Amino acid sequence: MVELAPDNVKLKKALETASKIGAQYVLIVAEQGIEEERFQLKEMSSGTQRAVTRQELFDLFSNRAAGTQ
Repeated sequence: MVELAPDNVKLKKALETASKIGAQYVLIVAEQGIEEERFQLKEMSSGTQRAVTRQELFDLFSNRAAGTQ
């Protein structure tokens, strides 16, 4: 499932909403990240956040969909 927060929603509120709906991950996209093709991926269960590339996102979710991770 994919949920998009409107532009005018604060990050804290968007993270609270993601937690309430049981999201496993939150992808944080900033203008600078778009230019650099690096995004922040937050794993909601552990609270860890890391920078990922578009390819890393593709690999992560392709593997999860295939059941290999």
